[in-house]
Amino acid sequence: MTPSLWQIVAGAGFLAFNAAWVGVNGSSLRKRYRAADIPASLMLVWGTLLAGATALYMGSHLVPGVEAGLLEVMQGTGLAGVLVPLVSLGWISALIDARIRVLPTSITKVMGIEVLLAWMINTLMLFSSTTFDPSRIFLGPVVGAAVWGIAVGIGYAKDSVGRGDMLLGPVLGFALGSSSVAVAVVGLVLAFAGAGLIGFVKSARGEGRTARFPLGPYLLAGTWLAFGLEVVGSYVAI
Repeated sequence: MTPSLWQIVAGAGFLAFNAAWVGVNGSSLRKRYRAADIPASLMLVWGTLLAGATALYMGSHLVPGVEAGLLEVMQGTGLAGVLVPLVSLGWISALIDARIRVLPTSITKVMGIEVLLAWMINTLMLFSSTTFDPSRIFLGPVVGAAVWGIAVGIGYAKDSVGRGDMLLGPVLGFALGSSSVAVAVVGLVLAFAGAGLIGFVKSARGEGRTARFPLGPYLLAGTWLAFGLEVVGSYVAI
């Protein structure tokens, strides 16, 4: 298999597993997080499939060609596998956090494992390539995870965000960093800019804060938007 095909297969596997996982755990998630008003388990499964299929399509259609260089190859072969877990499961985390201000760590752990597996598959597929550059491949995810972890950690130290955000931040930073450090930074800026804007609007309306700020939806939205901009920018470059 070519590197891009491996990522498509991995992404499809993640999607199938996530749909099954949500189907099995959907009811318990709704009960555990006291979120009876979120969609029923069947709707969660359909949402998972739809979101994941969209991410798989976006990620698998960005294949400029091996001759384009390492960064372009990583983008072309890595997005399909990385996007699927972040989108197919991430929207459920965002929904629950927005409703009850609690991020389900069980979902974050599954996303983290799948992101790591996608990165490992991508790295193995590029290992025999003449353009393989270990410092470039390993540096991006590590720096991305560190930057996101520090940024969210500052909020956690001030008791503005919860432990769920602390776990989610490095996962998202690692995923974005697998594309490039720049993409990781852009995603972080978008996430906090969105959170700051909404916070300002609520403050201007005189809405008091009675609980920790639900940062999870903004972290995830910033990640999705950064990947989307990367896809569009790469298409334009081609």
